[in-house]
Formats: sequence, structure tokens, C-alpha cells
Amino acid sequence: MSTSTLANKLTIYYSLWKKLLALVGFSLVLWLCWLGIQSQIYILEVCCVLLAVYLIALLGDIINTRSISFYPEQIVKSGYLFSSTLPSNALCVANHPQLHSRRLLHGSAQNWRESINVHTWLIGPEMLLWLNSYQRNTYQIGTFRAEPVHGKSAACMQFESAAAAFRYASVLTLFNLLCYIFFATSIAWQYAEFTGYVTHLSATPVRLLCVGLALVVYALLYQLAKSPSATGLSYQDKTRRAQKRALYSALLINALVWIGLPLFLSFGNKLDYYVFLLVGICFYAGFYPRLTDWEIWVQTGNALEHNPAPPIPNQRRSMQVSLAVLSSLSMAAYLNHPNDFRIAQPPCQDPNAMPQACNTANNSTGGNGGSGGAGSGSGRYTRSSYGSRWDSNPSEVRRGGFGGFGRFFSGFGG
Repeated sequence: MSTSTLANKLTIYYSLWKKLLALVGFSLVLWLCWLGIQSQIYILEVCCVLLAVYLIALLGDIINTRSISFYPEQIVKSGYLFSSTLPSNALCVANHPQLHSRRLLHGSAQNWRESINVHTWLIGPEMLLWLNSYQRNTYQIGTFRAEPVHGKSAACMQFESAAAAFRYASVLTLFNLLCYIFFATSIAWQYAEFTGYVTHLSATPVRLLCVGLALVVYALLYQLAKSPSATGLSYQDKTRRAQKRALYSALLINALVWIGLPLFLSFGNKLDYYVFLLVGICFYAGFYPRLTDWEIWVQTGNALEHNPAPPIPNQRRSMQVSLAVLSSLSMAAYLNHPNDFRIAQPPCQDPNAMPQACNTANNSTGGNGGSGGAGSGSGRYTRSSYGSRWDSNPSEVRRGGFGGFGRFFSGFGG
């Protein structure tokens, strides 16, 4: 770790051995995510996946950072994969003491897409004192201040309204997660191995069609993210048009996330659901509103006209990030063995916790039978145990579909 304060400049470097520790943590997070998917406890599975996504983004930012340089007019973060620049004319700080980090943002605490994270636990106490002093004396912002000194501009208020549309629309994604937990848990109770409800169609063409829809959504989002035409429009009309674009973008992203649920129910592969969930998260991060764009669209405020802020490069280009995730994860869904990501019950055990063959019965009346192939979802079976707990009525036969929810809540959690 070294510092440089020449010419009113402060440069900080993260501790090398702590970055190596973050790299080890990155591997542990991937392992945690895999354990969650294999747990067959679907609340735990979803929580592990979401936690892994958050930690991967956090640890990836740490590993990518080479140095952070503070100047009176801007802040520059140099990285191995990408760099970012943040103007200091409307700087605000969001502190996270529980994470030992702080986020420097441009103009608004909601503008996390134009921000630089400083992980204070990686720089040591002496460097932290230098940083606090520089922040207080040069930027005139205290350690606990969360808003810029000059207050919010009209562009900032319009931006926060557009950002609120993204946050409110993300509630639909939360509802989507709850629906997945509900369906997955009930399916796990009723099927020995779930292979989907659609047995007369090949999965690959339908999946490729869904990937094509994701590409169409990306193209639409890219067009909506462009500067709206404002020729001959009043200030109210310009802002109203830009607000509608932000709302349409948020709804399109959520529509993309919802594709994964019917795809999972159709063919029984959990990875189909998580592919579109993760791609939706990447689209959300890549097309979230930026205050700089709103300052250009609205064109208000003397500070912007007389002292324009330097352009902020998009440090997470949605093309590279989103399409890379879409291609890699979708290929994994198509090429991996489908049974690795299916809902299946745990092996049956006797009262001494020893493995034994499950007592199954073919459905003599319909469907494709219960042989465990493509049509096993329409068969029926008699289960002798559920984990280590014996069924009180081993002769009971359960049928396909979503009937018989009487035991669903008693066995909630899959």
C-alpha cells in the first residue's frame, strides 16, 4: 500500500493480501450458490442465489480495483477490466459502517450506477484518516453527509422519479421469486422427479425462442436508453417522455424475468428460471437511469451550463455484461445434463437411515406413465418416506397436477 499527495492529489491502493482473501471468498460464494441449488429447500435456494449475486458483484469490484485517485475536480478508479471517473462538482457520500465501506455518488444517493465504492477495511486506519481529511477539506463533505452541499437540482429530482419507477417495478420480480418458491415446493411434494408439464414439445426450440425474445428486449432497452427527441417540446413534455421511457424499460426487464417461470414449469429445468432471473438483474444494472443523462436531457441549472461535468464512462456496459451472461448461462442450460437441475425427492431411507428402494407405482390410467422419462410428470407414485420422516399412510397414491395441497403447508420448504 502506498500513497501520493502531490499536487493536491490522493491515491489509495487496496492491501494485496486482503484482495487475495477476497478472491478466496469469491470461490466460496460460488460454492455456496451451488449448495443452495442442490439443497431442495427452495427458500434457502433462492436466498443463496440472491446472496451469491450480491457478493459476486461486491467481491468482483474489489478484485478489479487497482487504485482510486482523488483530485479536486474528479475521482478516478483504475481497474484491471474497466475504469470509471466521477466528477466532484455534485458529490455525495453513502456510508455503510456494517460493511466497512462508503459509496461516492454523483448528485444523488439513488445514482448508484454512477458511483465509486471505497472499501475502507482494505486500506488501513492511517489511509482512512487521509481519506476523511481530503473528503472534508477538498470536497467540503463530512464523513456522514449523504447529499451534495448545493442541494438537489431539477434534473436530480426528475432522475430520482425515474429511478423510483425501477425500484417499484422490481417488486414484480420479488413476487416472481415467491411464485417460484410456491410452485417448486408443491412440485417437490407431488413428484418423485419433475420433468415438466409440456411433454409433446422439444425444449431446445422453445428455449432458443426465449433467448431470441431476450435479444429483442435488449434492443428495445437500448433504444429507450437513448436521448429522447426534444425538438419543439416544452420542459414538461421532455420530462414526461423521459419518465415514460424509464417506466417502459423497467417493465420490459421484469417481463424478461417472468419468462423463466413458465419455461421452468414447461420443461422442469431449474436453470431455465435462473438464467432469465440473472439476465434480468444484469439488464436492471445496465439500464438503470443515470443522473448525467438526465442533466443532458433536461438541461437545467447554471452549474451544468457554466461548469459542465466531465462525462462519466459507463463502467458496466450492458452489451458486454448482459449478453455474456445470457449466452453462457443459456448454453449451460442447454448442454448440461437436465437431471442435474431438476426437482427430485431425496433418496428413500429405512427407519435406521439406511438407503432403500422407493415404493413406486405406475399410473395405469393415463399419460406417459411414471417411468421417470419425459412423461413421468403425469404418473403417480407411493412414497414410503420423506427424508427421515416416515409417511403415516404409505399406501396413499398421489396424482400429478396441483391437487391435494392439504400437506403442502406442513411440509413447506421442500
